[in-house]
Amino acid sequence: MRKGEPIEEVFISPAISVQVCIDEDDVGMWRMRKIEDGAQFYSDFQVASMGPVNEIVCERIPGSNRFVVAYIKADGIAYAKQGKFAGDVVYWSAEVTGEPCFEHDAWLLGN
Repeated sequence: MRKGEPIEEVFISPAISVQVCIDEDDVGMWRMRKIEDGAQFYSDFQVASMGPVNEIVCERIPGSNRFVVAYIKADGIAYAKQGKFAGDVVYWSAEVTGEPCFEHDAWLLGN
């Protein structure tokens, strides 16, 4: 998702989800949502990555209580962190980085 788009939500279990967004300062943010006895509880938004972040996405790792938050910063490089949900705590792996990613004009890709 990009800045200004609706919050992206990924369910880790039927009662737990992770939400990611980009705030007004271009900082990548995340929070947990938990459902207990029909009531919804949200953690405060926390920093996933200091900005400027151009895009952020969250994906669940199938068959586990783990998820990945990935983001592309203004330098064009993709970064990712793995989170593991354990009770009311999220444990994060070290940030990993990849090759530079550049947005391509759709017209150029189609011709």
